[in-house]
Amino acid sequence: MGAEMDTVRALIRRLLAVLLLVGGIVVLVDASAAACPASTASWAQQVQDADAVFTGTISDRLRQGPGIHYTVQVDRSYKGDVGEEVVVMTPHSTRACGLPDLAEGSAYVFLATEDGGDLTISSQGGTTRATNAHVAAVERLL
Repeated sequence: MGAEMDTVRALIRRLLAVLLLVGGIVVLVDASAAACPASTASWAQQVQDADAVFTGTISDRLRQGPGIHYTVQVDRSYKGDVGEEVVVMTPHSTRACGLPDLAEGSAYVFLATEDGGDLTISSQGGTTRATNAHVAAVERLL
Protein backbone atom coordinates (compact mmCIF):
# COMPACT_ATOMS: atom_id res chain seq x y z
CA MET A 1 0.00 0.00 0.00
CA GLY A 2 2.95 2.35 0.56
CA ALA A 3 4.00 2.11 -3.10
CA GLU A 4 0.44 2.90 -4.24
CA MET A 5 0.32 6.00 -2.02
CA ASP A 6 3.63 7.20 -3.42
CA THR A 7 2.26 6.78 -6.96
CA VAL A 8 -0.94 8.68 -6.08
CA ARG A 9 1.05 11.49 -4.47
CA ALA A 10 3.31 11.74 -7.51
CA LEU A 11 0.28 11.92 -9.82
CA ILE A 12 -1.34 14.60 -7.67
CA ARG A 13 1.87 16.66 -7.71
CA ARG A 14 2.09 16.38 -11.50
CA LEU A 15 -1.55 17.34 -11.88
CA LEU A 16 -1.09 20.38 -9.63
CA ALA A 17 2.01 21.43 -11.55
CA VAL A 18 0.11 21.23 -14.86
CA LEU A 19 -2.83 23.20 -13.41
CA LEU A 20 -0.52 25.92 -12.11
CA LEU A 21 1.27 26.14 -15.44
CA VAL A 22 -1.97 26.38 -17.44
CA GLY A 23 -3.40 28.91 -14.98
CA GLY A 24 -0.29 31.06 -15.30
CA ILE A 25 -0.50 31.02 -19.09
CA VAL A 26 -4.16 32.06 -18.99
CA VAL A 27 -3.35 34.95 -16.66
CA LEU A 28 -0.49 36.13 -18.89
CA VAL A 29 -2.60 35.96 -22.05
CA ASP A 30 -5.51 37.74 -20.36
CA ALA A 31 -3.28 40.56 -19.04
CA SER A 32 -1.72 41.27 -22.43
CA ALA A 33 -5.07 41.11 -24.21
CA ALA A 34 -6.50 43.71 -21.85
CA ALA A 35 -3.74 46.27 -22.39
CA CYS A 36 -3.93 48.98 -25.02
CA PRO A 37 -1.75 48.01 -27.98
CA ALA A 38 0.92 50.48 -29.03
CA SER A 39 0.25 52.45 -32.19
CA THR A 40 2.31 51.43 -35.21
CA ALA A 41 1.67 54.68 -37.10
CA SER A 42 4.21 57.49 -37.10
CA TRP A 43 3.18 60.78 -35.53
CA ALA A 44 3.13 62.36 -39.01
CA GLN A 45 0.72 59.64 -40.16
CA GLN A 46 -1.44 60.19 -37.08
CA VAL A 47 -1.64 63.90 -37.95
CA GLN A 48 -2.74 63.01 -41.49
CA ASP A 49 -5.28 60.42 -40.27
CA ALA A 50 -6.92 62.71 -37.68
CA ASP A 51 -10.27 64.30 -38.50
CA ALA A 52 -9.38 67.38 -36.43
CA VAL A 53 -5.98 68.78 -35.50
CA PHE A 54 -5.79 71.77 -33.21
CA THR A 55 -3.89 73.29 -30.31
CA GLY A 56 -5.63 74.28 -27.13
CA THR A 57 -5.65 74.46 -23.38
CA ILE A 58 -7.79 72.23 -21.19
CA SER A 59 -10.16 74.37 -19.15
CA ASP A 60 -12.32 71.64 -17.60
CA ARG A 61 -12.32 67.90 -17.00
CA LEU A 62 -15.46 65.87 -16.31
CA ARG A 63 -15.64 62.13 -15.76
CA GLN A 64 -18.90 60.88 -17.17
CA GLY A 65 -19.79 57.21 -17.57
CA PRO A 66 -16.92 55.25 -19.11
CA GLY A 67 -15.15 58.35 -20.36
CA ILE A 68 -13.60 61.69 -19.57
CA HIS A 69 -14.80 64.86 -21.28
CA TYR A 70 -12.19 67.58 -21.63
CA THR A 71 -13.32 71.11 -22.46
CA VAL A 72 -10.63 72.75 -24.58
CA GLN A 73 -10.12 76.43 -25.32
CA VAL A 74 -8.84 76.24 -28.90
CA ASP A 75 -5.81 78.37 -29.78
CA ARG A 76 -5.55 77.37 -33.42
CA SER A 77 -7.24 74.87 -35.69
CA TYR A 78 -5.15 73.25 -38.41
CA LYS A 79 -7.64 70.67 -39.68
CA GLY A 80 -11.38 70.33 -39.15
CA ASP A 81 -13.85 72.90 -37.85
CA VAL A 82 -13.75 72.89 -34.06
CA GLY A 83 -14.64 76.48 -33.07
CA GLU A 84 -13.21 78.43 -30.15
CA GLU A 85 -14.20 75.85 -27.55
CA VAL A 86 -14.62 72.13 -28.02
CA VAL A 87 -15.23 69.07 -25.91
CA VAL A 88 -13.14 65.98 -26.62
CA MET A 89 -13.79 62.60 -25.09
CA THR A 90 -11.45 59.77 -24.12
CA PRO A 91 -11.86 56.50 -22.23
CA HIS A 92 -11.08 56.93 -18.51
CA SER A 93 -8.76 53.92 -18.55
CA THR A 94 -5.32 53.67 -20.12
CA ARG A 95 -6.11 49.98 -20.73
CA ALA A 96 -8.87 51.19 -23.06
CA CYS A 97 -6.37 53.53 -24.77
CA GLY A 98 -7.66 56.55 -22.88
CA LEU A 99 -5.81 59.70 -21.91
CA PRO A 100 -7.17 60.18 -18.38
CA ASP A 101 -4.27 62.26 -17.06
CA LEU A 102 -4.31 65.37 -19.24
CA ALA A 103 -3.88 68.39 -16.99
CA GLU A 104 -6.25 71.32 -16.71
CA GLY A 105 -4.46 74.53 -17.66
CA SER A 106 -1.99 72.69 -19.92
CA ALA A 107 -1.71 73.13 -23.68
CA TYR A 108 -1.80 70.18 -26.07
CA VAL A 109 -1.77 69.38 -29.75
CA PHE A 110 -5.02 67.45 -30.16
CA LEU A 111 -5.33 64.83 -32.89
CA ALA A 112 -9.00 63.91 -32.71
CA THR A 113 -11.25 61.49 -34.54
CA GLU A 114 -14.91 62.18 -35.23
CA ASP A 115 -17.13 59.46 -33.82
CA GLY A 116 -20.84 59.99 -34.39
CA GLY A 117 -20.52 63.76 -34.17
CA ASP A 118 -18.27 63.64 -31.09
CA LEU A 119 -14.53 64.24 -31.11
CA THR A 120 -12.51 61.52 -29.42
CA ILE A 121 -8.85 61.25 -28.50
CA SER A 122 -6.84 58.21 -27.47
CA SER A 123 -3.33 57.17 -26.57
CA GLN A 124 -3.06 55.70 -30.07
CA GLY A 125 -4.13 58.91 -31.81
CA GLY A 126 -1.09 61.11 -31.22
CA THR A 127 -2.42 63.83 -28.88
CA THR A 128 0.57 65.28 -27.06
CA ARG A 129 1.85 68.33 -25.15
CA ALA A 130 2.00 71.47 -27.29
CA THR A 131 5.75 71.90 -27.42
CA ASN A 132 7.31 74.25 -29.97
CA ALA A 133 8.62 71.21 -31.85
CA HIS A 134 5.19 69.55 -32.06
CA VAL A 135 3.46 72.75 -33.17
CA ALA A 136 6.14 73.35 -35.82
CA ALA A 137 5.75 69.77 -37.05
CA VAL A 138 1.97 70.20 -37.41
CA GLU A 139 2.51 73.45 -39.32
CA ARG A 140 4.91 71.68 -41.70
CA LEU A 141 2.56 68.74 -42.19
CA LEU A 142 -0.63 70.74 -42.67
